[in-house]
Parts: sequence; C-alpha cells; structure tokens
Amino acid sequence: MPRFFRDRQQFAGFVWMLLLPGVLVSAEMSTGSLKWVKGKLEPTSRLGAGARAVVQQVNRHQFSEALEAIGTLADASPRLRGELALAVGGHLSNDNPQPALKVARTELDRAIQANGDDLLARRLRNHLEVFGGLDSIVLPWAPNLAGHSWVPAPQLLPARDMIRGGELDQGRNRIGQLKGVAPRTYLLSYWQLAAFFEGQSGFGKAFDTLAADLQAALDDVSQRGDADDKRAAGVLSGLLGQARKHPWATMTVPPDSLLHPRAMLEPMRAYYWWWKQMGAAQRPMSKQGFDEIIAGQKRRFPDSPIVKIYTGRRVAWDPDLPKVLVAKGTPSWAVHQRELRARVDHVVRWWFEVRQEPDGQLGGGWEDDVESLRRFSQSALLTGDPAVIAGIHRLADGVWNRGVMVNGFDRELKDVEHSSEMAADTSVLVALDYGHPVPVERCMRTCKTIDELHFGTNTSGRRQFRSMVLSGTEVSPADNQAYDVLYSGRAMRPVAMLAWYNRHPRAVKLLVDWARTWSEAALRAADGKPAGVFPAAIHFGDERLNGTGSWWNPGLGDLYRWNPQDLDMVWGKILLAYRLTGDESLLRGVHAQLEIVRKYVGKTIENPAAGSLDWVGMQLKSHFWLARWYRAYTGRDDYDDLIRAGGGYGRYQLTGKLSELGSVHTGELAAMRFNLPMLTTEVRGTDRINLFPFSLMGPMGGGAVAITQAPAVGVTWRQVSADFAALVGHHDSRSLVALVHTFA
Repeated sequence: MPRFFRDRQQFAGFVWMLLLPGVLVSAEMSTGSLKWVKGKLEPTSRLGAGARAVVQQVNRHQFSEALEAIGTLADASPRLRGELALAVGGHLSNDNPQPALKVARTELDRAIQANGDDLLARRLRNHLEVFGGLDSIVLPWAPNLAGHSWVPAPQLLPARDMIRGGELDQGRNRIGQLKGVAPRTYLLSYWQLAAFFEGQSGFGKAFDTLAADLQAALDDVSQRGDADDKRAAGVLSGLLGQARKHPWATMTVPPDSLLHPRAMLEPMRAYYWWWKQMGAAQRPMSKQGFDEIIAGQKRRFPDSPIVKIYTGRRVAWDPDLPKVLVAKGTPSWAVHQRELRARVDHVVRWWFEVRQEPDGQLGGGWEDDVESLRRFSQSALLTGDPAVIAGIHRLADGVWNRGVMVNGFDRELKDVEHSSEMAADTSVLVALDYGHPVPVERCMRTCKTIDELHFGTNTSGRRQFRSMVLSGTEVSPADNQAYDVLYSGRAMRPVAMLAWYNRHPRAVKLLVDWARTWSEAALRAADGKPAGVFPAAIHFGDERLNGTGSWWNPGLGDLYRWNPQDLDMVWGKILLAYRLTGDESLLRGVHAQLEIVRKYVGKTIENPAAGSLDWVGMQLKSHFWLARWYRAYTGRDDYDDLIRAGGGYGRYQLTGKLSELGSVHTGELAAMRFNLPMLTTEVRGTDRINLFPFSLMGPMGGGAVAITQAPAVGVTWRQVSADFAALVGHHDSRSLVALVHTFA
C-alpha cells in the first residue's frame, strides 16, 4: 500500500503561505535546471542523456527507477542530481517521497561542500530545510500522524488581507487574538503571517514589523512553553535567522520550487476539510484558503488524480474483488450488495491494516477515531471479519488503557456527547466479539458510573441525568447545564449493550428508569411542546422542557437543539427496554409520536409556526425509520402502514415481494465507486469518513436498525466469502426467511 500519507513530512504544508507571487532573490540563483509545466518535468537548460532519461522516468511516474538512475548518473553534477531527486520527491503522484528527499539532501550537501558559493544549491537545500523544519513541529492536540498537525487559524487570512489593504495595525490586532491559544499554534500563525509579506514589493516595512512580532513571540514561547514548545521555537528561530541573514534563504518553499506542489498539499487538505466540516457560511476563511491553493495546484498539476478529486471530479477505483461471471438472471440486489460490501471492506481494512498505529489510534485523536466505528463496524457485525474486529479491539484498548478516560467517561468535564463517545462507540464490541469478557466488563464499569454518579431523582420521582456536562468523576453543578438531553442516549449505549447481552439487572433497571422518564416527557404537553413529541431536553429537578429558550431550542447550543435525526438515541433505548421487559407502559411515548407521523404523512403545510404540532409533523412525516425500528424491536405490526409508506427494503420485508425491494444498494454504490482517497489517505477528521455501509444492515441482517443501538438483527453470518450475498425477509422468534446468493 502507498506510504506517503503516513509520513509526517506532510506537515510541511504549513508553508501554504507560499501563495505570495514569489520571493525576491538574486537572478543568479532564481532559476534551476528543471521546472514543472502542467504536471510534466521540463528542463530549462541542456541536459545530458542520463539526466534526460531520468526526466522521462519522472514523467512516466517511474519514481523508483528514476531515483535508482540518479545514483548512477555520470554526466550530472551533485546539484543537478539533487534537483532531479527533488523532482522525484515533489511529484504529486509519488506516494513515497521520503527516499527521494533524502537523496536530494545528500546530493545538495555534496554540491555545497564542493563549492560553498553555489547559491542555487544553497537555495534548494534551504527549501528542504524549511520543509523538514516545519514538518518536525506537531501541535499539542494532534496525534503524531500525517495530516493531523494543523488546524487553520480563522484569524490568519483576515489579518493578511487587512495588511494587504494597508491596515497593518488592524491585521496585527487580529492575529494577536491567538496569543492565548496553544503556544505552537500561536507561533506558527505569526510565522505564516510574516511569510506572506517576505520579499513583497511595497511591504518591506510591514514585513519588518511582522518579523519583529514573530521574534517577540518566539522569545515569549522560549520562556514559558513546555519542552516541545521550546523545541519548536528553536526550529523556527533558526529558520528565521537564516532567512534574515542569507539571500538564498527564505521562510517558505517558493512557488518556483520543485517541492512547492508537495508543500501545498497539506494546507490544501486542511482548508478543504475544515471548510467541508461546517460549511462556507461558518468558515469562510477555510473556503477562501482552499480556493487560493487549489488554483495554483491546478495550474501546476492539472491532470493529477488528487487535484481532480479536490476540484470536484470523480476518479473511479476498483475494490479488491475477484472478477466473476455474473450469470443471466442473477438478482441485481445480490450483484450490488457484493460490490458494496467489497468497497466498504476495502476501506475499513485499509484503516486497520495501513493507517492504524500500534497503540490503536487511527490519526484523528481518540474521540474522533472512535466515531469511525459507527461506519466501520457494520459489515464486521454482519460477517465477522476477524481483521476488522481485531483492529477495533486495538482502538478500544487504546482509549481504555492509556488514561484517556476514567470510569467510562472523559477525565475532564465535557458535554455529554463528547464525554461519553469513547465508551459508547467501543461498546459495539459486545456484539462484534460476542462472549469476549473485556467489552462486557467495560460496559459494567460505565453503567456503575452512570448509576452512582450521573443519575439523580427529579421532583416527580423519575430518574434521569443530572447534567449534560459530566466526566468520569464529577457532574457540573451549574443549573444552566442541569439537563438530560437527546444526546444522553449516547452515554446510555453501554448500558443498553449490557442489558441486551445478558439482561444485567442494574443495566436493565437503569435503562427502564431512563426510558420511562423520556416516555413521560414525550406524552406531556408542556412549556410550548405539543403532546406526543420527544423534547430536546429535560431539566433535572423540575422537568421543565424549554430550558432558557424553547422546547426545541433550549439554549444549550446548536448540537442540542431538537432534530428528528437525533431521536434515535432515545428511541432505540426505549424500544429495547420494552423488548427486555414487555412493559407496555414504556411504549406510550413511542406510540404517541408514531401517531403524529401517521397523521401528517402525505400532507403539506406551508410555514407552520416553529414548535407547533404542524411544525413537528412536517419534520417527522418522512421519518419512516421510526416505524421500522419499532417493528424490529417489538415484532408488532400496528405501524406497518408507515413501513409500507416508506417503501424499499422495509416494504419487501413485510410482503416478501422482490418487486417492492427497489434499488436498495444503488444510492450508496454511486457514492462508493469514486474518489477512494477521500475515504482513506485524504481524510483529516476520522469522525467524518463518508463511508456508506448503511444499506447492508437491513438486507443482510434483517433489522434495519443503526449500529449505534443494541442489535435488532434476525441473523448474522460467519465464515462467508466476499462472494456471499443475503436478503433477509420476514423473521420472528421461530423462523427466518432469507435468499442467499454465492456467485459460485
């Protein structure tokens, strides 16, 4: 597998500030022997036959052969050999550039030793030094993996643009807002801002001022930072000293450098993912930064697959799936399922076989890494892939055994979504590796923490979470955080998994108590909330539903507003509580909300008042998954009409008619057939890996319930090949109907 994206040299993307038109250097060293022209390496002067052959190999993407040939060139100077090696390392299609950069460093050192006045050799060597120096600085919250060492500061581009517009002091004030953040972030932002104006005509005074600000920041961090901060300050001080002293040195890898396209890769990625995470409306600076960088990349490497992908084009890829002859009459659902599972498994195995570190992390930080399991574990649950299950164990062991959390929650006070996700997401192992004692014991530990620390009894005598801000050792005492929220269902996931696994008495009681609290809250018409609707939050103590705002926006932040997509975290737990106890009263809130869905199916109401029953109905009317989950957990048919209205696999499961199935996998296949790097090597946030395994769960398992809940499948499969496909129809406690295709 390609190794470039696992090499920390990507962090040299800090030099993204190279968007400046060009650093002013003397003419005698401003041109080398080679340059990039639309993705091709072209000589700028006459080359010998051996060097020309290397150029051709680079243009044919024969990077290993080119690097080997460089070492045997008899008609090339050390400087030219260094340039050729830089080209091999700088090419965007070279997935393993480090060997070439090492050769370039060695050859350029030889050139300088032979002629200390060779300013071009010194300049090229400086490009490598800047590239490597910035690469060596890792931000404090980032794992030691490629692509996770930098988050673009939102103050940077606005500060730059202010200074470009003649407002130097305003720009300095804007970047000065970063002084309170982590020292290395502070340092690198000052570095980037100054580098924008290095050598720029008309900005000499501005650069001198910004360089002085940078030096003050370096001095400050050298005094107050930790060991890593001080080391970073030392690296940057050395680079700055060279840039201020020597005409061949700069703060950047300039646009005419053979290394420039590679230096721009990481900032391009960082801006892209930062923009895509929240959108241009919330992060306009990230969209601006990406647009500026991608324009330059398109000019230099217009045909690069990675540039094509980032400019919105689709690049096809083939999974590791043997070709088979699909016989006439083979059902399309089986053909599509086989392909989709192969693509999903290809991606998931890459993460655990290539990206995963020995300590278990995947590269996005523990909290984000565990979120990937919501997608990575689905195929493994259905087919028992041992390599994937082993990888998930390594990740779970990492978060549980390395002091990242305590008693099943984060060590520090955090909102419930972030405090609970590590235990919640790794609890899937209870189902994935059924019978393994360690995941079960971890759920027991988490259950104990919730029962003894997080839960309390409100004035109505019902049990609930005392706060939405908690840790493994404390609960926030603040009244404005004293809420049980929909996302508390994430914290309850280990409880649900334990109750599902062995009906542990403490887990079942906790689950039932919490389910009853939420069911009763749904039934109430109070604080502006219509009866039959699950609220966004329940205040501990008086059970009010409107917080400091309204029942649908209680003033707890955007994440904790009412959203139909978030109902699953409560819905699945209530249905499981009923399944385990048979207590009909637990379903009262569920029935009330399903009646609302039934009432509004097919209706259109323009501009309903926010928070009204009509407003809720318009949002819930197409959420037929609520009825599918109800059927999967309870086995009851009283809302099958809603399942039929939703069509697709749910309707097929009721009727057994293949004509009702529809194109069950085609939508996800359309997304999975293109742009593999955006699912693997290019990913910067492991909580946002856009893998699409979701349509596998229903047809293969017989229960289209999300992996984030206790399983409601009718069957799982073991020791099946990649050519296996299954379509599960009706099933109950006594029987199961399934169509199986093996492509044998």
